[in-house]
This record gives sequence, C-alpha cells and structure tokens, in this order.
Amino acid sequence: MIAAFALVVGVVLGIIFRPTVPLWLEPYLPIAVVAALDAVFGGVRARLDGIFDAKVFVVSFVSNVLVAALIVFMGDNGYTLGLHRLDGKRYPYTPSVRVPFAIRTPWAPAATVGDPVSNVDVAGTIAALAGATPRLEQMGIDLGPAIRGDPLAARPAVFMDWGGDDYAPAWQGVLTRRGTYVRNADGFQELYRSADAWQLHNVVDVASAQALARRDRALLASLGAEAQG
Repeated sequence: MIAAFALVVGVVLGIIFRPTVPLWLEPYLPIAVVAALDAVFGGVRARLDGIFDAKVFVVSFVSNVLVAALIVFMGDNGYTLGLHRLDGKRYPYTPSVRVPFAIRTPWAPAATVGDPVSNVDVAGTIAALAGATPRLEQMGIDLGPAIRGDPLAARPAVFMDWGGDDYAPAWQGVLTRRGTYVRNADGFQELYRSADAWQLHNVVDVASAQALARRDRALLASLGAEAQG
C-alpha cells in the first residue's frame, strides 16, 4: 500500500514540476530504470516467499540504481518449434542455439557484432569491465573491445555440445561466421552454410564444401579437446 501511494505521489509530482534530466545523466537512465525494476521484482518475489524485509529492499533498490553501469541481456535457449520436424531445445539448429544477446552500457553507441559469441564470454567480460582479475581460468573471451567499438579477439568458432538424453542423442558442433557443423553420436555429420538460414541443405558431402568441412572438423576436434580439459 505504501509503495503504491509513493508511486502515485511521484507521478503527480513529475506532472506538476516536470523535472529535467541533465544531458550527462541521460545515458545512465535506461540502466538505472532496469536496475530499479530488478530490485522491485526481487521485492515482489521475497514477499511471495514470505521473506520480505523492508530495509533490505530499500538498500537493494538504492544501491542498484546508483551502482548499475552495465546490463547483460541474453536468452537461455530457444525452441525448434517444428524445424527439422523436431520440437524442443536440445538440438544444434539455429532456433535452439542462437538466442538474443545484448550488452548495454551508458558510454557505448548502439552497434551489432557479427562474430559468434557465447554465454561463457559473460563472466570474463564483466570482470574485465570492472577491472577485476578472475582467479579461475576463463573459457570465453572478453567482449569489452566490441563494446568500445574495437575488433574482438580472434576466435575461429564457438564450441557447442549436448550430452544426450532419452529425447535427443548426444552431439557436438561448432558455430562460425561461415555456418554450423555438427557431428552426431551415431557419426552422422551436418554442415550448413550461414546463408542457409533455416538449415535445410546439408552440404557436408557436397564437393564444393569439402574444404569448409575439413576446417570445421579440425576446429571441433581442437575445441572439443579444450572443453574437456
């Protein structure tokens, strides 16, 4: 009740006084708003779980708004929804493995990076932007250069892996700018060029794609061995 009343009061005061935001502060507002909403949703969940604490909520809300300087948004996984006559998230096809991924900072202009990136890049990127040195070896790369408008560190491919279950057999693959290569547990191989958006044409046995297939097989062997330690 108090929160709702405070919201109404804030809206009314904003309409009456029409405060302006300094230009230097404007880039921070989207991040501050998202950080505030994060604290609000956390408070709602705490209330539903019966562990809400007003002091903790206030400290969380204020600190989120004041400290927030970086937002990372990414999807967990997608669903094939009928592609390749499959339904689920366990498959190496575009709708499953290519998910939204965005980083928002107040100092960087909007841009799109065409290089393959991965969720293993997030921890190292945040650490680098914070000036921290992780104690554990990072599997990914620092995406900070892309945020600053510079080229990313060279990386030939992103490794993909599924251990298998009762619904989908195991597979391993690599995602590159050129396309997607997959080796399934039964030995069946798939190679799709990046221009084949719906991955309808497996060219692993096509003569003109043999050089690409050899490169991707070598990348998979190398990255797979690295991932297994």
